[in-house]
Amino acid sequence: MTSPTDHIAVHARLRRLGAMMIGSLIIEMLLGTANALWLKLPDTGSGWSSATPMWLVSLHMIWGLAILFLAIWIAVLAWRNKIAKWNLWNLAGIIGIIIAFAGGSSFLSEVSNNGASFTMAVGWAIAIGAYALALVSVD
Repeated sequence: MTSPTDHIAVHARLRRLGAMMIGSLIIEMLLGTANALWLKLPDTGSGWSSATPMWLVSLHMIWGLAILFLAIWIAVLAWRNKIAKWNLWNLAGIIGIIIAFAGGSSFLSEVSNNGASFTMAVGWAIAIGAYALALVSVD
């Protein structure tokens, strides 16, 4: 059994991690926008080997992986401390992150696929919405 002080500390930590997640998702969106503006991709086919500047795509993908790891960290903390609302909102956030990952992978596999770009945006919106709701709805 945790003490009330421990419970408050865990909630404060989750709130900090949730705020970090929102900031990280905003940075990810800005990286995606930078890719849309400056990335040179072929009109058709795969963008995996022909994207320039490749460092910008790589940074976008690495930041996305960091976001997934942060979501897992939040999930473990919420699960161990049995904080149901954080578990619920974090699950919704992870689903959004996975949707965005799927859209990104699909986009680079077939760069003329506008639906994949839209899928990334939908996943991002689900994720940032979930973490924003976690911050305002969790005691």
